[in-house]
Amino acid sequence: MRLHKTIFMATVLLFTHLVCDPVLTAADNHSHTFSITVHHPEDTVKVVTEEKRTCFSIRSPRGIGQAVIQREADSWPEKIAIHLHLKGLEGFRISDGATTLHASVSSSGVPLIRTWKGNEEDKPLDSKSPYWLNIKLVDQDGNLATEIPLKKGVIEIQVPAALISNAPEKLKVHWIDFYRG
Repeated sequence: MRLHKTIFMATVLLFTHLVCDPVLTAADNHSHTFSITVHHPEDTVKVVTEEKRTCFSIRSPRGIGQAVIQREADSWPEKIAIHLHLKGLEGFRISDGATTLHASVSSSGVPLIRTWKGNEEDKPLDSKSPYWLNIKLVDQDGNLATEIPLKKGVIEIQVPAALISNAPEKLKVHWIDFYRG
C-alpha cells in the first residue's frame, strides 16, 4: 500500500511538472525575461534560447493571430528570431510601436518573399536596409524549403537589430497563413 502511494505521488509530481511549466514566459540565461500575450487562447509562443539568439516559436492552429512580446529586462537579446509554424505566409507584421515592418511569401510554387516598411509596400526592402527582415523557409529536416506550402517546417524571421536598438518595451507580432485551418 505504501509503495502504491509513493508511485502515485511521484506520478502526480511528474505530471504537475510537465503540465504546469509556463509556456508564455521564459528566461534567457537569467538575463532576459519576457511576458507574452496571444490573441487566441489556442495560440502558443515558446521561448527558446540558443547559443547566440533568442527564438520565439509560434504555433497557431487557426493560422491567423497576434502576440505581444514584452521585455522584462532592461534590453532585448542581441539577436531575435521568430519561428512561425505555418504552411505559408500571406502576411506578417512586427512593430515596436514606432516602426512597422511587413512581409509576405507567395502562396504556391517557388517561395517569393517580399518585405517593406510602414505603408510603402511598393518600396521593397533589401539586405542593405537596416530594417530588412531576413526570412527563411525551413523544412522539417532543417534544410531550406524549395516550395510552398510548407509541410511541417517553419518560417524563420530574423528581427532586425534596428527594430530593437532603442529598447522598445514591447514588440507586436501579427501573422496570417494562406492555408489557415
